[in-house]
Amino acid sequence: MLKAPSPKTSFNSGFYIKNVLPIIKRDGKRLIGPKFILQQDGATCHTSEVTINELNKLDIILDKWSENSPDVNPLDYFV
Repeated sequence: MLKAPSPKTSFNSGFYIKNVLPIIKRDGKRLIGPKFILQQDGATCHTSEVTINELNKLDIILDKWSENSPDVNPLDYFV
């Protein structure tokens, strides 16, 4: 289980790579299969060069959808 960052911890690329990506890889492969696609928003820790390189090393496919796409946010367009 992911531990909450302490008050002095930054949720930066290093924290994301060390604490979140292993869980994404483990659960993505277990629940979806070995070639699952990860969709992320534009947060700095998601889009940094270090994170993208780590995703490539972990063989995680990243889908770069627009955050404004109705396919990504269907409830934003509910009337």
